[in-house]
Amino acid sequence: MLLTALWPGLVAAQTTKAGVVTTLEGNVTAARTPVPLKFKDDVFVNDRVVVGDRSLARLLLGGKAVVSVRERSALTISEVPGRSTTSTPAKLPLPSPRT
Repeated sequence: MLLTALWPGLVAAQTTKAGVVTTLEGNVTAARTPVPLKFKDDVFVNDRVVVGDRSLARLLLGGKAVVSVRERSALTISEVPGRSTTSTPAKLPLPSPRT
């Protein structure tokens, strides 16, 4: 509390809000917190959202874009002004053929 009173800009600079959780099913966590995310929780720049088995999260980012994160996936929220960036793991599992 003392740090917040003395340097309020320090706390605000570390947690830039990027969006909010709009839909949540199953086990979804953010790397900054050890507890699972809940409906209407805020997500922040540099958060890594991790979605477990049989789980789903939808995030409203910047009040404009809805991002769905499906089961067994992770999304790192980063900010580059004027640029949209995405990355995926080097090896993605191929779906098994249906017979």
